[in-house]
Amino acid sequence: MMGYGMMGGMMGNNFGGWYFGSFVWQILWLAIIVAVIYILMNSLSSGKKSEDMSLQILKERLARGEISQEEYIKLKDALSRS
Repeated sequence: MMGYGMMGGMMGNNFGGWYFGSFVWQILWLAIIVAVIYILMNSLSSGKKSEDMSLQILKERLARGEISQEEYIKLKDALSRS
């Protein structure tokens, strides 16, 4: 009599250790998906940061008196169009 069903115990417990291996692969795939989403979100939001930085520099120049109110408005409009 063979025991342990049809395979005669060939598979052993946890399918020969593959159960733990599949868990590791699941965690690895999840980490890859999270990393891709993180990279995409950062690349999409980087344009917004540079836009905010340009406007901040423009405001500082106005506050220091380097540019007039009219120049500020013109430059701000130009930044918002680009």
